[in-house]
Amino acid sequence: MEDTYHKTTYIFKLSIAILIVATILFMILNNHTQDDSVQKTSKDINTKVQVTVTDSVFSSTGDNSYQILAKQVTQSEDGIYLLDSVSGGYYLDNNNRIEMQAHSGKFDSILDVAHLKNDVKINYLGYDLMSDVIDLDLKDYSVSSSTNIRVKGSGRSIEADSFKTTNKFNQIIFHGDVKADFTLGNNHKR
Repeated sequence: MEDTYHKTTYIFKLSIAILIVATILFMILNNHTQDDSVQKTSKDINTKVQVTVTDSVFSSTGDNSYQILAKQVTQSEDGIYLLDSVSGGYYLDNNNRIEMQAHSGKFDSILDVAHLKNDVKINYLGYDLMSDVIDLDLKDYSVSSSTNIRVKGSGRSIEADSFKTTNKFNQIIFHGDVKADFTLGNNHKR
């Protein structure tokens, strides 16, 4: 009889130990699942909401004054904005205004850099610089493009593979296959 008592006690103790281990595992797994749901909820709350604003203006006054207008603006990151139907301009030191327009672009308000694309046109001193992509550094007043560029103005045109300007538009440097057509006095072409 004593042998049966020890077997019953042993089975009872083993059952309690298994029940305790099962309870601890259940609590650990249940707590882990709750942590995941809390993390998921936290992630859902931290997800940025994209807001699109229409008819927006970015501007700066002082030494590096500019104005960028866009029909639609969507903030993609802190300080980075996606632009649709872009226009605007900025003044150089000599009060000459550089006009710009493009179908779309991206504006970094921290670095004052605009990346314009899709039928970009920059007008300066009666010349139109046209390309599919043009980058504007609004702090240094410089412009560049790594894609084909066309420049047109009263009887003159230049085509090149790429270009860049020095600060404040002092020089325009063309790169690659450069073609120029200038009409001189008496309708002579060069």
